[in-house]
Amino acid sequence: DIDTPKGIRDRAILETVYSAGLRCEELVGMTVSCLNLKEGKARIMGKGQRERMVPLGTEAVRRLDDYLRKVRKTCAWAASGDSLWIAMNGLPLGYPGVQALPDRYREAPGITTRICLHGIRRACATHMLRRGASAVSIQLLLGHADMSHLKSYLDVAMTDLKKAHEESRLGQ
Repeated sequence: DIDTPKGIRDRAILETVYSAGLRCEELVGMTVSCLNLKEGKARIMGKGQRERMVPLGTEAVRRLDDYLRKVRKTCAWAASGDSLWIAMNGLPLGYPGVQALPDRYREAPGITTRICLHGIRRACATHMLRRGASAVSIQLLLGHADMSHLKSYLDVAMTDLKKAHEESRLGQ
């Protein structure tokens, strides 16, 4: 329910994870100062303390702006610090609270399969590949040290390619 503070925050979280392909730890570690909504990007601290810039899609930027103006501004207090994501009591939102988010919202639309944040990250990468993004672009977005981590995504792309190839040959 994006008419409630919690709903506004949670929608912003889910849009941000999908848009930038973030790991849960990266999301929880985000700060207000890491955002540049005007340019549609965020500075992320990834695994091994590697910093990277990630683009934020239009919808994620819109939801983040909404969250910052309507929710964080009214719920934050000194203990919130620079943490981007805060609980309704003003404390920084922790890993368990964020990790449970996707599963909490799957029931309303009738989704029976369990959903985790990492699954949303994978969906981001898979959708990008299916829409023509290069493996190198996806590697950079996800913050993978090398291409070997992309094997599962590339396998999905190959399956899609084989299917498209077979379907295009049906008329011959």
